Amino acid sequence: MIEKRDLKSIPQQAEPPEISEEFRGELDEIMRELLITAQELSFEYSTLECESLLSCPLAQKSKQLFKCIKKLNELAKKYTQQTAKMTYTR
Repeated sequence: MIEKRDLKSIPQQAEPPEISEEFRGELDEIMRELLITAQELSFEYSTLECESLLSCPLAQKSKQLFKCIKKLNELAKKYTQQTAKMTYTR
């Protein structure tokens, strides 16, 4: 039989912070705008005919931006999946 004191040693999953619907809506809109703009930029970047593309400062910053947006997108997916699991299991 498991005693209460034994349960304390089991790591508990932290609850995600509550986010207001207003803030979530604003954040969603900004994320949507950012992702659309980055997608348009990636189309331009990938079809650019430039011999010095790899040394171009604008191209390097674009690439850096794409990496950052990819991380942000992965984080958003992870948060969404965790929230969905928590809602489902309650």
